Amino acid sequence: MALTVDDLRWSFLDDVTAQVAMALDPDGYPATRELKKVAARMLREQGSDRQKVFWICVKYYNVRKRRIHPLKRRVIRSPELRAMNLSDDQLAALDRIEADSRAGADLTAYLSRRIRQLSYNDALLNDWGIHHLHLGAPAQPFVERSHEVLFARVHGDALYFITIMKHGPGYDPWVEHELIEILHRNWPESIEPSRVRFAQPAGPPPTADTRKKMRAAGITIATTTKDGTLYITPGGGYVSSGDSQDAVRLANMLLARVTQIGQECVDNESAIDAQIRRAGGDPALKHLRIGFLPRGGVEVFDEVSCEIIVSEPWK
Repeated sequence: MALTVDDLRWSFLDDVTAQVAMALDPDGYPATRELKKVAARMLREQGSDRQKVFWICVKYYNVRKRRIHPLKRRVIRSPELRAMNLSDDQLAALDRIEADSRAGADLTAYLSRRIRQLSYNDALLNDWGIHHLHLGAPAQPFVERSHEVLFARVHGDALYFITIMKHGPGYDPWVEHELIEILHRNWPESIEPSRVRFAQPAGPPPTADTRKKMRAAGITIATTTKDGTLYITPGGGYVSSGDSQDAVRLANMLLARVTQIGQECVDNESAIDAQIRRAGGDPALKHLRIGFLPRGGVEVFDEVSCEIIVSEPWK
């Protein structure tokens, strides 16, 4: 019996779930176990296998967003940071992070330990696009935790060191408006895409407590600087679940394209059969698999002959 579009689509969705687990496991995530838990919960809540796979993909893209992708980046320290009276240990930590950034090293060791939690949503990152890095002594797999943390923004080939603030009991720097003010004063081009030019603030800026509550509720609110400039979520935004809007968009794009490719494979079954036969394989769509490309994108291949049927790098 010929393979139907639905058969191939479900086969591809299973492949996507497996690919997500394989992509996460090398980074130390307990991916298979957590994905099963996420999948079971989402199936109960959403009642659809496709929704289950969708939310698994959202978690995958959330993890990718929370990581700082290794790349040789120049480091620029804000005047506000340079003016701070920092300890020798803090200065040494900043120098280590800068050296690693310029070398293109992985900066995960400086990030929150929660980076390993698939279900964790970084509200500061999703709202304002700002990472926080710890300044403790070198250790594995993470540097020692520090009471003060560095706030930084990645923009292209630059890593902007914004400032250092205390965190922990009694401190709540994640909604500190000065973080946006420093970005706006020194590097407005890094948040220019989120600037709103044809609107005026509807009222006084929200307090830090209000912003914290709105983030927790999944409600988006604008950010107004002292000079009246209005920004909407320089970090890409978040949905009501707290997940990154970027992650939701990418998951939707991925699954829409996977479904579309399944349809195209069935529509072009004769041509694909001939291509696989020439490669020495068994001409049957049931042997088609879908995988992720290292730099983003998907490819469809015949698992018997390893013949590539579709290869689509994403920009």
